[in-house]
Amino acid sequence: MEAPEGDRAVLRTVLDVLLRRLPALEPAAPPAGLGRLEGLAVRGLGEVPVRW
Repeated sequence: MEAPEGDRAVLRTVLDVLLRRLPALEPAAPPAGLGRLEGLAVRGLGEVPVRW
């Protein structure tokens, strides 16, 4: 089950604003090490550790 396009657009906007306001923000873990959530209503990452 894929996220609706509107949800993806909101997420892209949020990430764009966050990264512009905090340019030193960077991932604190490799992408392969991120835990994914899988469920009927939720699908995505459980957490995204960052450092700055």
